[in-house]
Amino acid sequence: VFATNLPHWADEKTESETVRKFHASLKDEKKRTPLSLRAFAMMELIKVVLSWVDVINDRSIFQFFYTNIVVTVDDMVYGSFADEIECAVLGITSSKYCTLNYGATHISVWSMSRALNPTVAELFPPVTASMLYVEPSNDGFTLPQLMGVIIGALALLLLLVGVLVLLLCRRRSARDN
Repeated sequence: VFATNLPHWADEKTESETVRKFHASLKDEKKRTPLSLRAFAMMELIKVVLSWVDVINDRSIFQFFYTNIVVTVDDMVYGSFADEIECAVLGITSSKYCTLNYGATHISVWSMSRALNPTVAELFPPVTASMLYVEPSNDGFTLPQLMGVIIGALALLLLLVGVLVLLLCRRRSARDN
């Protein structure tokens, strides 16, 4: 059992535009593997990135990914995803309104038999995990957390005092001179 966000590389009846292009470019079915699909998808990504970059060098490509962290190529989304806001509508957006999860969209759980045979159903259908990012507080605990710690500490202290009183009462005058 494993999780993946790639569509099945050998599915002839796929809805994935990436896989359709992959099949059109690679006629030999024996060469259709997960790694070759991954390499194909990455090359499609590179083609899109290079179409947006004026000067092709390491600095401009680095700057592209630094400023535009969402890239959509066919049905594959690379970068962050939107939680209640559509980040990738235009294909490339800035990170200002996007929640990061580094492109993990449409994650499905497959069995090994699914990996070998595309007609076998997925164990869990594709989902995109919803993330709600909250800036951590520099003030320490929130009020409910602080109340929980105080009440828990008081309950522990009362329990300790109760156990000590119980032991002292049970001891009575057990001294043997």
